[in-house]
Amino acid sequence: MYILAGGKWQNGFCDYEIYRDNQVKIKVTDWYLLGKVDKQYISYPRDWRIVWNYLLDVGFKAVFRKLLSRTRERYRNDKYYSIGTGIVEQSSSGKSFSEGDQVVFFAPNHPECVNEIVLPDCLLIKTEETPDQTENLNFYKDHSIELPEPLNQYIGWSEFSGLAMRENELQSGLKDFKKQLKKQNPKADQKFRVEKSNLAASKEILKTDKLKAALFGLGNYAKTFIIPNLDERISLCAVHEIDPAQTGLKQWGEGYMSTSALPIKNHQFDVYFAAGYHHTHADIALRALKNNAYAVIEKPVATTMSQIKQMKELIENNKGNFFACFHKRYSLLNQWAKTDLGNEPGEAIDY
Repeated sequence: MYILAGGKWQNGFCDYEIYRDNQVKIKVTDWYLLGKVDKQYISYPRDWRIVWNYLLDVGFKAVFRKLLSRTRERYRNDKYYSIGTGIVEQSSSGKSFSEGDQVVFFAPNHPECVNEIVLPDCLLIKTEETPDQTENLNFYKDHSIELPEPLNQYIGWSEFSGLAMRENELQSGLKDFKKQLKKQNPKADQKFRVEKSNLAASKEILKTDKLKAALFGLGNYAKTFIIPNLDERISLCAVHEIDPAQTGLKQWGEGYMSTSALPIKNHQFDVYFAAGYHHTHADIALRALKNNAYAVIEKPVATTMSQIKQMKELIENNKGNFFACFHKRYSLLNQWAKTDLGNEPGEAIDY
């Protein structure tokens, strides 16, 4: 997939994928940039004093890994909201979207421009306009198209944000967009060439004698703790990360990469590493335990009592192994350290 990142139109990013029932994949023909999504991620200042303090605390190797991880998040951090037109390539929607349909869509939280996109069906409507049938993608940055009022609250929306989608508001906003596009005929600021897509990229599990592992969530924790410390008896056969701008152009692991937040149907692994959105951890752990596999779960291990009950039952009755990671704050070591150091309450502790 192509992404406009760092001012360059770059190919080789992982495709957006359909993995839910209400999703539609669109080949983009026109992309109208509307604005930037601010304050979505924590951006760390480039201060060498901070780096020096880390060096003293954790050493060169850990600091180098952390610097690489954070600098590779620069594309992920640049998110925008845009309007576009395109052609339906694939649909799992129960609505009447079929391959070849022309649509207008709202992209609420995406890179500056992409050549393909997957959206829930409530974020697009059909249009009768005939799209440009060439392989060019028209990119518009200097235009007078405005964001309709009903869509303001959906700037930065993600399916993991917890914000419910009100379809009437969304459809009203999309119809407004449709009218604006008919009234205006802006000239494209740039035409991006699209030569090849990764749509048919293989998702087969690597054949190996090692333990087959899948990683869910390629964030800082995964890049600095999980991947560098994998046992040599483990082969990383799949990396699932919903944001292609986070994966970058690098191939992580020895197997395939996927933007699906969920395990691919019928795929089974020996080890499941869960380091994505908090509320997804338990589902991945349950999948692993049901397969009698190893579940290695970053904090928190669950977000509801129902998840806790299901995991407790499986842990007690299955052969799989469960590892809860990164729970230092709950360790008895904290209490022992306070006692051993003899500090008064409220004083700084470094151990």
